[in-house]
Amino acid sequence: MRDHRSPLTRDDALYVESLRSTIMSVLVDALRGHTKVALLGIPRHRNLGDSMIAGGTLALLRRMNVEVVYLSDLAGLDLKVLHALPQDLPVLFLGGGNLGDLYPYEEESRLRVIATDPDRRYVVLPQTIHFENTDAVERSARVYSSAPDLTLLVRDRRSQAFAEEAFPHVEAVWSPDHALGWTPTVRPSHMRRPRVVARRDEEAMHQDRDAPADDWTWSRLNHLAWRAATGTGSVARRLPSTAPTVWVASKAAASQTGVNLRAAEKIASNSSAIATNRLHAHILSCLSGVPSFVADNSYGKVKGIFDEYSGGFTTANWCEDLDQAIARLPGTDTQASSGTSPNVNLNPPGAPAG
Repeated sequence: MRDHRSPLTRDDALYVESLRSTIMSVLVDALRGHTKVALLGIPRHRNLGDSMIAGGTLALLRRMNVEVVYLSDLAGLDLKVLHALPQDLPVLFLGGGNLGDLYPYEEESRLRVIATDPDRRYVVLPQTIHFENTDAVERSARVYSSAPDLTLLVRDRRSQAFAEEAFPHVEAVWSPDHALGWTPTVRPSHMRRPRVVARRDEEAMHQDRDAPADDWTWSRLNHLAWRAATGTGSVARRLPSTAPTVWVASKAAASQTGVNLRAAEKIASNSSAIATNRLHAHILSCLSGVPSFVADNSYGKVKGIFDEYSGGFTTANWCEDLDQAIARLPGTDTQASSGTSPNVNLNPPGAPAG
């Protein structure tokens, strides 16, 4: 049974609200009574999943009456501005799937911030941890352990076990993915069709890298809005760091998140079902009441979260591989696995994972 105001069944609406309650309970403990925070790591790329995480995080903080007084991406972060903030202001790092050496820029940026001011209160929001190099593990362990007031949130039990072994002096706490805090506006379209959203980068299974499918897509109008927000932020970051330029850069980062969220909403509105190996295309489906047929990525990230909580949605269906996910799409035809002319896909292969 569905509420006419929501795309979710009653069971799924109750389930997502229970997950949000768990997330907020963890955040209450992590923030230790603070009602103002800085949030770092807002994405400046077109991986819509990372923007879903940002949108969910901001929505959850608003529900908790926590004010974000400083918002920045990692590339444009000015350490002088950060260090000028009150010393008792907690610094939050956006969650995702970039804690490790698969996306070294994000991890190195986090470590740099912490190493330059280790005595501040830090909270790394829910992450999947994945390292391939032991030297990188040891470097991260040294820096995280140097911060006595740091809490690391992890979004799957495998990452929690890894953190407890590799970072024994760091508090590691399990929490569901923050993208679940976002509520998309879904307007079902008469153009709805089965859709494949498949990553083909280093996180894809080897056999999926040549999949005949879209990845994240957006309209040309959406892309123009993205370029406008990006241009505004770039200009602000090139100017001297003053209160007005920091404010403009922060607003531009928030605007980029909003543009990406509108693109995600359009995908959901135009999809009757989604086959995917992307975690957040699956979560987008869960939040939108759209059936998803889900396969794993290269190192088990999607499977771990599906088994722990995202598979609890009534619309979620596990598949052994992307081929099976595509084959199980209701009404599958050649249109389900090929792009359509009104969309463009400019997602760079090196964009960090959500």
